[in-house]
Amino acid sequence: MTGTIREGVEISLNEHRFLTYKLLESLSHTSANVNPAMLRSTNDYFDMVVAKDKQLLRTVKQRTTFPISHIPSHQT
Repeated sequence: MTGTIREGVEISLNEHRFLTYKLLESLSHTSANVNPAMLRSTNDYFDMVVAKDKQLLRTVKQRTTFPISHIPSHQT
């Protein structure tokens, strides 16, 4: 994979933030002017936010998962 862990997470996070903003904007407009097109648009943004959320979680897990041998043991 190219790029640093930070770059990968920041890109996914910024995309997630953008889609979440668009979803909230869409919900705001829909609550004022309910029509089938607005509801479809809101639903589409919701689906994109959920998909991006899953992608963000996968990105973080992939880039922060280390073999167990690299994790220091906890001393008590």
